[in-house]
Amino acid sequence: MEELVIKPLHYRQLILYFMSKWHFLFQWYIGGPHAYNGRLIVIDGLDDCSNPEVLLQIIASACSRIPLPLRFLIASRPEIHIQRAFGSEAFKPTRIKQINLLDDPDVNAEIWRYPSQEFEKIHSNHRFGADFRPTEEIITNLVEKSSEQFIYPSTIIKYIQHPRGRPNKRLEVILGISSPRVNDRPFEQLDALYTHIFSSANGAHNDSIKSIFGIMSLASQPQYSYIEPSLEFLALALDLETHEIILLLDDFVSLVALPQDPVEPIRLYHASLLDFLRDPERSGRFTLDLSVAHEAVATYCSRLLDEDNPGERFSICVQTNLFTNGDRSFSHLSLFAFEFQRS
Repeated sequence: MEELVIKPLHYRQLILYFMSKWHFLFQWYIGGPHAYNGRLIVIDGLDDCSNPEVLLQIIASACSRIPLPLRFLIASRPEIHIQRAFGSEAFKPTRIKQINLLDDPDVNAEIWRYPSQEFEKIHSNHRFGADFRPTEEIITNLVEKSSEQFIYPSTIIKYIQHPRGRPNKRLEVILGISSPRVNDRPFEQLDALYTHIFSSANGAHNDSIKSIFGIMSLASQPQYSYIEPSLEFLALALDLETHEIILLLDDFVSLVALPQDPVEPIRLYHASLLDFLRDPERSGRFTLDLSVAHEAVATYCSRLLDEDNPGERFSICVQTNLFTNGDRSFSHLSLFAFEFQRS
């Protein structure tokens, strides 16, 4: 940044100082006071830089040192260290506007158009695409899976349109109808993103992190719909404080939305994340052991038996008994709680 932007701008500063005055007056005369808006510098993928905080410090310094109208458009995942850098003293004199792309009301319509158009290209141009005609129901399913993020449809389209594969067969792999061949990685771009985020997290708390995402994985399944993975519920189930759950999830703010109200459920930005965490071929050492999540919720149920509200205890224990439909590692504890309360 120093060599590419700041020094060249300082070198031209004297010339531009005089020229800009005449240019500004000319632009004002032609287009009015809003016609001259300076220069825009675009930085895409700030979170992929090795030292994003250092780069932001240089940008803050440039904004204060260069007497020219400059604007920066910075695209990034909302990693916690990047948010803190923007909130530092260096940026206090700078006007900052944050735009959340998820707030765009047209995002799902735009995502719908993207695979629709790309599938049409595959049908027309791929050598095996003559019979490739995904239905609207399939496209809707893919749009819902995208969670309002373009990275999911972008990843699957790159996989489906590969010239050495049959688009219909590859779409079946994406939909889970058939299994990928050996060394075939249909979600490679997504897997790399998720692996990078989990690898960068605080390794000292891996067990707790896996327990949190394990409970969220259970809550995503219809048979466990009664579980609402709020900050309060997770804290109680894991015998932690609410602020400890928030600190554990600090490294995952680009994947989860933490609500202001601790009783509101945590929301995932990427629905495909849980597919990744449940598949050992994709997630490797980050694969979830759902029996740990079962144990945490069942243990929480057993603790409720020591409290003073029998009506509430009975309701929760009956629900926890549903764990016997899935992993049975800790079903005996849930059944014990249920039977104990019934007697």
